[in-house]
Amino acid sequence: MATIQLKRKKEFQSSVRDYQVFIDNNKIGTIRNNETKNFTISPGNHNMVIKIDWCSSPIFTFDIADGETINLQVEGEMHKGWLFKILCFIVLVEVIYVGVSDSEFTRILFVPVSFIPIFLHMIYYFTLGRNKYLTISNVK
Repeated sequence: MATIQLKRKKEFQSSVRDYQVFIDNNKIGTIRNNETKNFTISPGNHNMVIKIDWCSSPIFTFDIADGETINLQVEGEMHKGWLFKILCFIVLVEVIYVGVSDSEFTRILFVPVSFIPIFLHMIYYFTLGRNKYLTISNVK
């Protein structure tokens, strides 16, 4: 038999929900926030998908030999990366600007408009990008 050691990174979003682990379309278990689990599987070529509600990771294909252990890590993709950080920074700057501005027009227009990019980013990951919501990667 072969072993997959799967580590879930500690993250605030989705921290109270478990990820479901699927190998070859069969659920083999769940993994909690900041948890590392070992799953025993048969040797050979396999497809792995991690799911949370209707969102999932892309299909991760790997080949594992008898007695081998593969170390993998799963984490959320939506709040990772430079795009989400830039969008949050833009919202922060606009909220500060509106706070120091005396114009009523600025308060009415900019606060709702500043959240549109983040809203669209979230909508993408819940619709078209729902199969890219999580990522699986090799750990060295």
